[in-house]
Amino acid sequence: MAIPTAAGIRRVSYHQVPYIYLGTLSYFEDCRLYIFFPNLYDEDMQRTFLTDVEYEQFMNVLLDIVGNVYDSGLMQHFPSSWADPACKAKAHRSEQGL
Repeated sequence: MAIPTAAGIRRVSYHQVPYIYLGTLSYFEDCRLYIFFPNLYDEDMQRTFLTDVEYEQFMNVLLDIVGNVYDSGLMQHFPSSWADPACKAKAHRSEQGL
């Protein structure tokens, strides 16, 4: 993958670039879906995962896009933001005493 840097274009392997694994396609289990974030690549920080803040920002943008495409009948089954399921999970852990 070609990554723009201050010194120019640098080629790095895909497994070094931060990404999210979305899953597999129905009926195509061998086809895996990934979203890569080449602008988050930093050669000083060797990580391939998104931070919690980056993941939250991505999910909020994705939910907003999906909300603009689909009607409210379908969107009622999706959280309004990343914070919604995070708060519910925290409440669940508190109730379970974890």
